[in-house]
Amino acid sequence: MLPKGFRIHTGLLILTLLILGACKGYTNLSTALREAEDVKKLNLSRQRIGVLPPYIARLSNLEELRLFKCNLHKIPGEIAYLEKLEILVISNNKLTEIPPEIGQLKNLRELSIHHNNLKYLPREIGQLENLERLVINHNNLDSIPKEIGQLKNLKSLYLAQNNLTQLPESIKQLENLVLLDLERNDFKDLPDYLADLPNLQDLNVAYAGGGINIPEYLCGNKVLEYLTVDRLCCSGQPAVTDPGEIRKDTRTFVLSMTVTENQIWQWLEEVTDPEIPVLTVVDLGVVRHVDMKHDHPIIKITPTYSGCPAMNEIEANIKAKLKDEGVNNVEVQTVLSPPWTTDWMTEKGREKLREYGIAPPEGSSADKSVLFGKAREVQCPHCGSKHTTMVSQFGSTACKALYKCNECLEPFDYFKCI
Repeated sequence: MLPKGFRIHTGLLILTLLILGACKGYTNLSTALREAEDVKKLNLSRQRIGVLPPYIARLSNLEELRLFKCNLHKIPGEIAYLEKLEILVISNNKLTEIPPEIGQLKNLRELSIHHNNLKYLPREIGQLENLERLVINHNNLDSIPKEIGQLKNLKSLYLAQNNLTQLPESIKQLENLVLLDLERNDFKDLPDYLADLPNLQDLNVAYAGGGINIPEYLCGNKVLEYLTVDRLCCSGQPAVTDPGEIRKDTRTFVLSMTVTENQIWQWLEEVTDPEIPVLTVVDLGVVRHVDMKHDHPIIKITPTYSGCPAMNEIEANIKAKLKDEGVNNVEVQTVLSPPWTTDWMTEKGREKLREYGIAPPEGSSADKSVLFGKAREVQCPHCGSKHTTMVSQFGSTACKALYKCNECLEPFDYFKCI
């Protein structure tokens, strides 16, 4: 259960692990959810939940739900009651099926269910009329339901590393599809109806099947900007290893597009931190440099502390975002020196934290007065009072402390000055 007297402030956009670590079992999680009905964004990632309790249906205001690495075996049908849900991330779990009730989430824009054990998708997935991004990589799918053609707003479809041998012809109805990832499947040939996708710019068919041929219409496609292959063999032509502008350090056939450093930075502004989704990786200051080497982006990131568990997810999210924008050959390097400091956090990021219900770092990392017993004055992000008391050195994560405001009596996290 939650600590006695604890109340979840309705302004908090994320239920920060129910004061974190408190949910060690199904009963405690259910109890905590009963006190969180006004929450809009809920992140329970890396908590070994096992089964999501049906009480999740009571969170009717939820717009974003992240359940990354929660050891989930089942998603209850009650998820259909989350009618306002826009983002659902249930990747890296042990799911073997998705309930058909998921089709009732009419406002869903992003569905990420990669790295599970799914053998099929429910036909009801075609009812997600506002879905823009669907990520189903690393499952055991051997077919895709024809209803997928009903997803008129879908822009990105990731089907890599499944057991697919064909695509439904209805896929040609995805008139807004920009990115299609078919890497590492079992296709014999690519269907001709891919030519009917009017806005397809990025197609990945690397290792998509033994001896697969690339149809001529794709090699000469004027809309397609990136074609990623393990070899290039247009129908009726012998395979070649360096056709025109195929890059020797990648398998990507660059049909057109020049990427600039400024564009990369703009796209990184849309990659959020997994633990504090209100912040981007640029706001947080973990992106140190963006270097361009012959249109090959090298992005250097620094963890907020050594061993930060979010860094692998940040790297994956950076690559996924840039891939959405048509940039496939991205290299992300982790740099540990100089170590990250809260001084690198942007002013914009600090203000976002405050609006989010987390007190931003006070002062500078160069201020060593706390080493001599001087307590920091931490301002409450809810009412602005500096009459606050530290409850615990550690809050929802190791880089935050738990405080309580003595004026409005609300608890809040303080992002430690490091």
